[in-house]
Formats: sequence, C-alpha cells, structure tokens
Amino acid sequence: MRHRRHRGGGLSADHDPKIADRAGIAMSVVLYHFGTKDGLIEAVIASMYQAALETVPPR
Repeated sequence: MRHRRHRGGGLSADHDPKIADRAGIAMSVVLYHFGTKDGLIEAVIASMYQAALETVPPR
C-alpha cells in the first residue's frame, strides 16, 4: 500500500470525497471496504505498522 503525507491539516482535515478522488476511486468503494474515514485511517496505520515490523531482524 502506498502512503501519502498530507500537508496542512492532515488527513483529518480532508473531506471524504477528496480522499476517494485522490485515489481515483468512488467514495462508495472507500466506504464499502473501510466503513468510515476512521476505518481507512486504521487500515493505513496497520499497514504502516506491519511494514515497519518487517524491517526488524529476527532475534
């Protein structure tokens, strides 16, 4: 998953349709897969966390 940083107010300041538009998809697709903008944010954080964990060498 590709992550994009937002300038200014951050993701919470973005309007929902703007998020979908930047991704090139309909807002209904975002809501279908994530339920809410909070669901989308949680998925992004989980993806970034998993990617960070994969960079840690095993003990």
